[in-house]
Amino acid sequence: MNNKTIHKKVNLNIVLGIILCFLSFDLITKIFHVYNIGGFNRYSAIPKLLLEIFLIYLFFKNSKKDIKGASCIAILVIMSGINLFFTDEKITTDLLFEKVYDLNKYMYSFFFAIVLLAYEKDKQTKILTYIRNVLLFVGIVNGIFMIIGLFTDIELLRSYSGTRRFGYNGLFVKTSETSYMYILLIISTYYQYIKTNKNGLLCLFFIFVSLLIGTKAIWLFIMLLTGIHLLLNKNKFIRNFSKIGLVLGVISSYVFYDHIVKLVVNSFSFGPSIYKEYGFLTVLTSKRDLLLKSTIEYLNEKGTILNYLFGGINIRDYGAEFEIVDIFIFFGILGVIIFAYLIRRTYFKEFAGIHKILLLISLILVTFFAGNFFMSIMCSIFAFVIFQNMDYYDVPDKSDS
Repeated sequence: MNNKTIHKKVNLNIVLGIILCFLSFDLITKIFHVYNIGGFNRYSAIPKLLLEIFLIYLFFKNSKKDIKGASCIAILVIMSGINLFFTDEKITTDLLFEKVYDLNKYMYSFFFAIVLLAYEKDKQTKILTYIRNVLLFVGIVNGIFMIIGLFTDIELLRSYSGTRRFGYNGLFVKTSETSYMYILLIISTYYQYIKTNKNGLLCLFFIFVSLLIGTKAIWLFIMLLTGIHLLLNKNKFIRNFSKIGLVLGVISSYVFYDHIVKLVVNSFSFGPSIYKEYGFLTVLTSKRDLLLKSTIEYLNEKGTILNYLFGGINIRDYGAEFEIVDIFIFFGILGVIIFAYLIRRTYFKEFAGIHKILLLISLILVTFFAGNFFMSIMCSIFAFVIFQNMDYYDVPDKSDS
């Protein structure tokens, strides 16, 4: 075994160790939370901090750098510092800490991406493929624990511990992160299936266990994925039949609206009470529409032109938990534009076929309603890995005419 092979093996072992630390420390945090163990319980933050320090070291060590990507991150950091002066809140140590903490979470995956993409193509491919394969394995193992939770009702495996609400997220600590993780696993295996005809059964397994999580985000994504699969199907008859079915579905939704509302409302334990007090939209958005109203009221009352351009509003107090809205009030219009540019550079480095674009749009739509995707370091990093891996299967789409 030569030095180069040993070096590659060491690098991959480091990657594996980092991923396992992310997930194992996440589990420790969940155990402390579920069983109300006192003391320090932010163990999941430890490996993320250590990885960030390592990324900073790699960024300065590597002579080749993504100057455009790094410049965009630097601009957002500078804007976030300047817009502290646009807030009507008193600038305190706590406010500064919260601001830096939230900014770091937003920028983390982009910084991870520009560090990794600065390396040679072979090295990128090796590491990204390795991370993706580890994620698939973790998704399978955690899915098995979710099924065990379904049949045993072990509290540690439930999505909503301490309640009777349906849902099982296995060994992950946050239900929203679990939803995003399985959405990404479905995207990855589905894309590989349509490009190479492999991993179809694994994709179906991920779809099945994702339904056990018990979130509306999963249902929304599966509906969008079904639409993509049928409307872009290689078989012309299926495509045309799906278009007719879509029209009939829209008409049926209008005709049987009241029945559909009743079915959706009664599908959640909290549904009837919220529906009676606030209405159907509040049930669908899990009260996020109420937060959005509060955000709009705050902007109308205290928002300035500088806030609209550069952000500066505290998302912890006035966030709507709608992804694009929270990014807007944090960074402003100019920040949203730069943020979108970073997404473009991170997710579509080389090739962007129609399936890849629509899958990303579907993910973004889900994050719009569910929120906190880019604030999740683990999910946003894994999304970068999953979408970069798509390039390894990509050839221009050739649908039947």
